[in-house]
Amino acid sequence: MSSLDVLLGQGRTAEVYAWGEGLILKLYRTGFPKEWVDHEFRVARAVRETGVDAPDVRERVHVEGREGIVYERVEGSTLLGALQIGWSPERIGEVQAELHVKMQGKTLRGVQGLDAAKQEASPLPSMRVRLQDEISRAESLSEDVRSRVLDVLASLPDEQALLHGDFHPENILLTQTRGPVVIDWTTATIGHPLADVARSSLLLTLAALPPGLEGNPVIEAMRQTIHDAYLAHYHELTHTSPADLLPWKIVSAAARLSEKLPQVEHDRVRAFLETNLIYNL
Repeated sequence: MSSLDVLLGQGRTAEVYAWGEGLILKLYRTGFPKEWVDHEFRVARAVRETGVDAPDVRERVHVEGREGIVYERVEGSTLLGALQIGWSPERIGEVQAELHVKMQGKTLRGVQGLDAAKQEASPLPSMRVRLQDEISRAESLSEDVRSRVLDVLASLPDEQALLHGDFHPENILLTQTRGPVVIDWTTATIGHPLADVARSSLLLTLAALPPGLEGNPVIEAMRQTIHDAYLAHYHELTHTSPADLLPWKIVSAAARLSEKLPQVEHDRVRAFLETNLIYNL
């Protein structure tokens, strides 16, 4: 019988428990909106239906007055943890790029070819709509910068690729039996592939490091190497270029400013945006 005896991990919004043979329970904290949990469940099912290698989602549950989702339990170290078994930062970046390209080749059942108006019926939201909303809500943007960024977004093409929304080495597990498995799909959307690459690029280069690691020259150099290898290999595989990616990085940076970022990360993202917005016009 399953119980809440074995806590595997926890975060701001939920706790994760062992839940029977080969399963885990993601149990949201009391008061977390039921609609958000329902959304995650729908997203997880839709992602699995594409054929991408992600944890299987089993059922939506209500346990001890709290909302939860039962997932397949996936065992493995993160892609970043592969450093401990001798992988180079370059190899980690290249594997991330290969997985990203493979993932973006997937389409949701019934979604391929949808126009923007019909995307509202998709189980996943539109990345373009999400970016528009986040840019509009970013309080630290001046109205002039906001307007210019929205103009950049309006000029960019749209597609219906599967996008993760938080694709970095810590969200990739290396398993012994099935290879890499991508986890944490709560921010998944559909849209242009480069929108997802832009967010990954910003996360790899501008995100604040954990306390004690910020400013460490070895760590900073390592993540820059992972980033550079990731982008170079991605561009090689997709025949795209840094110039193609830059407008997407600009709109992604503006959208990031709607989030509750650590001050050091907020300042980095804002500086990137202001510098590159000038040269993009």
